[in-house]
Amino acid sequence: MESALEPSFFNGEVPVTLKYTDREDRRATITAAAGGMARQRVLNLQLTDEADAYLLYSLHLSEDDFHALKTEQSLLVDFATFPGKLVELLRQCQACAAEEQPRFVAELSVGDSAASSSAGKPPTLERWRAEGESFQAELSESRSAHREAESRAAALAAQLHESRLATREATHRLEGAEQEAALLREQTAELRRENSGLAAANHALEKAAGASRIEVAALSASTADKDALVAKTSSLLEAAADARRYEWGRGIATRLV
Repeated sequence: MESALEPSFFNGEVPVTLKYTDREDRRATITAAAGGMARQRVLNLQLTDEADAYLLYSLHLSEDDFHALKTEQSLLVDFATFPGKLVELLRQCQACAAEEQPRFVAELSVGDSAASSSAGKPPTLERWRAEGESFQAELSESRSAHREAESRAAALAAQLHESRLATREATHRLEGAEQEAALLREQTAELRRENSGLAAANHALEKAAGASRIEVAALSASTADKDALVAKTSSLLEAAADARRYEWGRGIATRLV
């Protein structure tokens, strides 16, 4: 079980039922953060809702306050073990969230929000109640409007700070993306220039290849003409040789007669 006074011993989302006197109850998932300071012996509990910036409840329970609360509500645990019991209850509520009829249910009674707002007083945390088969506890805490306003202002300031940090981080990422995009554009332009040069060189090579093909065709035609002339000359020479052999043979035959 968690130590009773660790700086932060619970931080998570807990399903709750918000109970109003001027409108219907509603289900919500709030963020519960519990912690404490060992030297001061104080239990801190804060409830917030990301969907509703105005939903903020803070409980600062000292050991003396707890003794009064223990007597008032007949609690069966002491201050040292109470934070662990509270965390156990919160986790039971988390574990039962998906059940149709959960065995552990957390409720926040926030009173008449409309009346509080019209009177200039924000809603206060009246009761935190969770019921189960083996554990039940009720906490009541009322605060002045000034203290409530200070808590809300601090929470909103923290949210604003986180938003600014997120915006700054997003701006840095955007600047990095823009620089990368500019580099890619430069590389694309360089590749286009290289591609244009390659296209010109390819065109020149194709032109030279065309001229070479024409020259080869002309040489082939000239070679064919020469081959035909050689063949014709050889034929004529062979015919002349045959005629001479015939005349020579005929002359010999005449002398013999």
